[in-house]
Amino acid sequence: MEQILILYIMPILGLLIIFFCIGSYILKYGDRFSGKSQKIKGFGLDLEISVRAIFILTGILLLFTGVYINNKDYESSLKEANATIHAAKIALEIANKKEVRIVVRIDGVRGGNMPPLDELKCKYFVPGNDIAIYADVVHGISPGTFKIILKEIASDTHISKLELEDKLNNRKWIKENFMPMEPVYTLANISHD
Repeated sequence: MEQILILYIMPILGLLIIFFCIGSYILKYGDRFSGKSQKIKGFGLDLEISVRAIFILTGILLLFTGVYINNKDYESSLKEANATIHAAKIALEIANKKEVRIVVRIDGVRGGNMPPLDELKCKYFVPGNDIAIYADVVHGISPGTFKIILKEIASDTHISKLELEDKLNNRKWIKENFMPMEPVYTLANISHD
């Protein structure tokens, strides 16, 4: 209720007082104010001011006080809204990034010649960043597969290169240009032509 009083009623009341004083010059009720004055004594002042001037000054004071407080509140609200938007963007970015596990089968490696987990090192690169991001490697679901755990992946993350290295046997495998959140599956043809 206080904000409504300050933000809306004070400026409207100030405008009404100013319009009342302007109307007193044009309309008949203004005859009562013409020639009337108010004496103000205090704080070393001895003033004699017309009643219309007091009303106009009061109206201007009310109008500009309300406008000033309204604009001051607007700026603080704008700053608060910008801070909220910034915090929401950061929270959304964090919420959209997740840990993704992709299952890989290594070309040319089956059964007995699978490299041991402790000898595997996996890293990946994203476009525009030459710094390698390291990923964890664990056993896959089926024999001959591994799970690679990619961290902080968003739905639109593009990986320019994923590299898996067997440090023991000095072998490397790569996969280039893929999106881990949009896997591609090859379907087998079962129709009999």
